[in-house]
Amino acid sequence: MTAIGIESAANRVVELGRRDPTAFLLLIPLSFLLVGPGEEVLFRGVVQGTLRTQFSAAKAAVLASAVFAGMHLPSLQGDGKLVYIATVFVLAIVLCTLYEYTGSIVVPAIAHGGYNAVQYAFIYMSSTDSIPSTVASQTPLGGWIEIMILASISGIVLIYRQSECVQRTVSMLSESIDTVSVRSLNE
Repeated sequence: MTAIGIESAANRVVELGRRDPTAFLLLIPLSFLLVGPGEEVLFRGVVQGTLRTQFSAAKAAVLASAVFAGMHLPSLQGDGKLVYIATVFVLAIVLCTLYEYTGSIVVPAIAHGGYNAVQYAFIYMSSTDSIPSTVASQTPLGGWIEIMILASISGIVLIYRQSECVQRTVSMLSESIDTVSVRSLNE
């Protein structure tokens, strides 16, 4: 989080993408199509859902967030691993809260995909000198970008809670995803 004076570790995917920044252009849609939904079905749907049967919602969210953050550790390199893991843990708490608050896996999946996509877009722009170096040097993975993304996630929830049409659509998508999740658990 260099924007606030704290160094964060780098994710290996980001380091590989810096060698060929066009990879980030592929990672942006994949964040929405695969990564966000896949990780949310696993960590919110399966892990948090299973923990929720044994613990309170808050305890299940903290435990699922710790597992989620811990799973990112092997992909990190450099100093600041604790800062990176803490950032991922806070993101996971937000995603767990979205899941509990909305009762839908789709909302945290969209938020997670959006979070990753914005970061990849920012890193692409900083890697290709599309933004001023003074901005690029502030952060690739930390600081103000996270604050803006978390604010956007909050906006998604407010829109979701206010829009009946969006709720019906998300509910339909969620039922489909939940059906697939239950089938995979039973196999």
